[in-house]
Amino acid sequence: MRAVADSAPWYWDAERLAAAYRSGETDPVEVTELFLTRIAEIDPSFNSYRLATAPRARADAEAARRRLRAGAPLGPLDGIPIALKDLIDTAGIETTYGSRILCGRIPAANAAVARRLRSAGTVLLGKLHLLEFAMGSITGNAYFGPCRNPWNRDHFSGGSSTGSGSAVAAGMVLGALGTDTSGSIRQPAAWCGVVGLKPTNGSINLAGIFPLSPTCDTVGPLARTVADAALLLDAIADHPAGISQAARPRSLAGIKIGVPETWVAQSVTDQVADAYEKALGVLDGLGADLLPVEPGFIEDEVTRTYQSIVLYEAANAHRAWYPERAADYAPYLRGNIEAGRRVSKEGYAAAIERRGSWRERTALALADVAAVVTPTQPTEAPQLNCDIAQVAGQAVSSLAIRGRFTMPWSVVGWPALSLPGGYSRSGLPIGIQFAAPPGAESQLFAIAASFEGAAPHGMPHPVP
Repeated sequence: MRAVADSAPWYWDAERLAAAYRSGETDPVEVTELFLTRIAEIDPSFNSYRLATAPRARADAEAARRRLRAGAPLGPLDGIPIALKDLIDTAGIETTYGSRILCGRIPAANAAVARRLRSAGTVLLGKLHLLEFAMGSITGNAYFGPCRNPWNRDHFSGGSSTGSGSAVAAGMVLGALGTDTSGSIRQPAAWCGVVGLKPTNGSINLAGIFPLSPTCDTVGPLARTVADAALLLDAIADHPAGISQAARPRSLAGIKIGVPETWVAQSVTDQVADAYEKALGVLDGLGADLLPVEPGFIEDEVTRTYQSIVLYEAANAHRAWYPERAADYAPYLRGNIEAGRRVSKEGYAAAIERRGSWRERTALALADVAAVVTPTQPTEAPQLNCDIAQVAGQAVSSLAIRGRFTMPWSVVGWPALSLPGGYSRSGLPIGIQFAAPPGAESQLFAIAASFEGAAPHGMPHPVP
């Protein structure tokens, strides 16, 4: 698919947009109308939005324009268009969690992160599609339909934050929030060619977000640039630490970055491997010390630990509707909940204990590096309803391996960020992931911003 430069206002970053507001080149009302028109015109091709909230967006934009004209903006996000995954409660606006069961549900209160973004002056353009209850497969949402990848409409956008990735990539919003329990922000970020962060577990208030797994769930930003993702993180974090100030390119001289060569080599397609090698070259050129590491966890055992915890917690979260309304669940989700119902309390407690052990072992194994770099996904974005990829000469299930590089960091609680790392021969984005110890988001954003600034492929955008 062709790509366009940043001349179109819907592809401006927050800094460029804020400068245009200050100069009078444009204002939040004009920009909001531009985005609402764009959503109406192109989203039928992608199915990113569950609904556009035009009345709310216009009211938000008018309020932002008044503040800007009075010289009293609320901050760097005042008047900036955003959208929210439809797992996040919004007062007075339908929130379905991606399920037919909850069509027509109107929350009385905003989720904590929605409230914080509103306090920052953002303009809410709408609610974004997701896989059903934030669980699903590459078939998309059985009730609301698949969300298509802006780089190639025949391919999946990633999940479970399907609409968050595609809307940001296609220029239908500047930034969005998604949720991530094993990769649900990072996968769509990788496959749609944008930036996505899973923060440190427990660092952001999840109140008002329907749980998949309360002890593994996180909420975080997706944006087209590292700097914009950092601004969004600063706005929603429980304890803002000036992350956006760290998200600036710099030399990485003396920064030790772990390279798990064996883990990656046996797990990826040829084109992902090529992009990864080029990414390592970029990091080397920035002066980083690239050190071979073993991550400290055994993949199969971490996977079993994850499944016991997440499926057990998910089954508990769905007791209000399951099994009484089992027929209203898609088969894939039904299977996961049934599996969770089979996990005993003793099995769950043992998995929680094992998770603590994996966290200790990972911290010890990676104590000498500032971050670890891997591909975000083992494969490029698969075709919708096509689950087969070629990895190391073998036909494998994309669904079965999609969490290979993302899920372990969710288990051990580390923050992890995906950003564009190149493109396949057919023009599909390939993501590179950096993970760092808990609480090290500033370090993570500094490394990511440096990589972004030096990556030779630039930052093109798909043309719908």
